Amino acid sequence: APGETVSVRLGYRLPDAAPGVEYFLNLSLKYREANRLLPAGHEAVSDQFALPLGREVAPTDPASLPRLTLRQRAGEATVRGQGFTVRFDLRAGTLASLRFGSTELIRKPLELNLWRAATDNDWGNSLPRRAAIWKDMGSRTKLTTAAVVRLSPQAVRVQFDRTIVDSKGAEAATYTTGYVVLGSGDIFVENEFRKSDDKLPELPRFGMNMELPRVFDQMTWFGRGPFENYWDRNTAAHVGRYAGSVAEQYVAYVRPQENGNKTDVRWVALTNNEGVGLLAVGMPHLSISAHHNIIEDFDHTQAGYVERHEAVNRHIDDIKPRDLVSLNLDYRQMGVGGNNSWGAQTIDKYRLLDQSYRYSFRLRPFRGTADTAAELARQKFLLPTDDNP
Repeated sequence: APGETVSVRLGYRLPDAAPGVEYFLNLSLKYREANRLLPAGHEAVSDQFALPLGREVAPTDPASLPRLTLRQRAGEATVRGQGFTVRFDLRAGTLASLRFGSTELIRKPLELNLWRAATDNDWGNSLPRRAAIWKDMGSRTKLTTAAVVRLSPQAVRVQFDRTIVDSKGAEAATYTTGYVVLGSGDIFVENEFRKSDDKLPELPRFGMNMELPRVFDQMTWFGRGPFENYWDRNTAAHVGRYAGSVAEQYVAYVRPQENGNKTDVRWVALTNNEGVGLLAVGMPHLSISAHHNIIEDFDHTQAGYVERHEAVNRHIDDIKPRDLVSLNLDYRQMGVGGNNSWGAQTIDKYRLLDQSYRYSFRLRPFRGTADTAAELARQKFLLPTDDNP
């Protein structure tokens, strides 16, 4: 009866924990019989509990990996390993190319991204105006240092330091992106961002964006899903392994805006029809999204984009897919808020208010199935340093 409680013994046994594997207990209460409103089998309540199981994976010593070759010339650094080639543009400060065999995986390099397409709630609390300094930072970014270091025969580090200036030319922030390429084909990426002035506004997001060729349009992820979810809207999205096309990740709001995000993502893989693709592994978790559109398409502005397409998209019918896959690999983006839509800001604990942030992830080109991606994602490595090559 309503208001009563009952204890239920669940008839299950805990499995023997495998290294690097997470375990969850998923509970679902469904209607046994149909009623005048709902059909039999309709889910009324669900919940998920992380189980205190699991064992650490023994890390791989890079000394056991294949050797790398490093070549520097004319503002480029090229690292070659068994079956893959990584090229860095030392003038632009980017990971410009990643080839797996003869297949190029990068259409547009990884770049720092602090902006999201404004939601209805963002417009209501004036976020686009309040945080505008972070929107156009690409045109106000200066590369200050580009360094290439061979850490060992099996590891190369490339680091880029930058400053962001405000409209008057004063320093607003600094950030560093470091890459460590291993002989396994893994690329470790670390981002560190620090505001230079404590009066600057919060960040709408802290992450990186890149583009892949459109053929990498199959997406599998281990994280919250299957539907879009956000920092302050993700309890109902249970952790699991989900899959779908990139096109299916688009959520068509009547007024185009931020959409399709996934939180607490352990790994995400984008593959083509041959099973070749790119794996991104959070250290430990990421917030991710992938679309056949760039962020500016969903924003109420014009896109300064190479095709020079305008992106003043005011209605659902204005969104047209592009010949690309845009992938966001974020530390996090702020919550969507919604206490009201006419002024209330997102609750502070779901805002990026700190002066500095740091996060890391790992990239790996691969060929195989979702199980292959999961196995690669479970791997751990001991990263060499300048002091301990």
